[in-house]
Amino acid sequence: MMKIHFKMNNVFFYMLALLAVSCATEAKKFNHVAHVAGPFNHMPVNNKPIVFFDPYDIQIGLDIEDNNQPFLEVSIEPYNFSEFLSPHTKGDFKGKLSISLEVQDLVILDKDFTETPTSKAVYDNDPFIKSEVNWVKDKTTYRHRVDIQTIGEFSVSGTVRFVIEPRCTLEEIPFVIFYKEGILHAVKADDGC
Repeated sequence: MMKIHFKMNNVFFYMLALLAVSCATEAKKFNHVAHVAGPFNHMPVNNKPIVFFDPYDIQIGLDIEDNNQPFLEVSIEPYNFSEFLSPHTKGDFKGKLSISLEVQDLVILDKDFTETPTSKAVYDNDPFIKSEVNWVKDKTTYRHRVDIQTIGEFSVSGTVRFVIEPRCTLEEIPFVIFYKEGILHAVKADDGC
């Protein structure tokens, strides 16, 4: 009887040790995944990274040339494998970058603009695209001429819109162009006026 009790204790001990090792291995796997997602701020899914935070930085401002001609400048820097469609992309894509002002007659944003650096059309084999598109993956600046139609103080709202990929969210960044106390400004709406 003593031999059976001793063998049962050994079996119980080995089963308990096996269970502890199994749980420790699973915990290590989970910690490894959490470690990968943390520092890189993305996690690969189906061989494409999914971005969780901060997929881009945007700066909005004015550049006044020597002849006093103002230009609206919008600089967008995608990071963490993010990208967006350039307005130069041909075709009816709803997520292309657009910059617009509210309907008013005080400030006109010229339809012609420059994109620096200029995006290049490449074929995208994605099942939803399957055509040439201009992906913007690096810091790019869009520059629009601004024509002021008034001599008094004013404030005009605008919006920068684009879909940021691979997160696939519509980004709408409000901004304001205003003239106050003899100085022309352009700022993101949440930066204050």
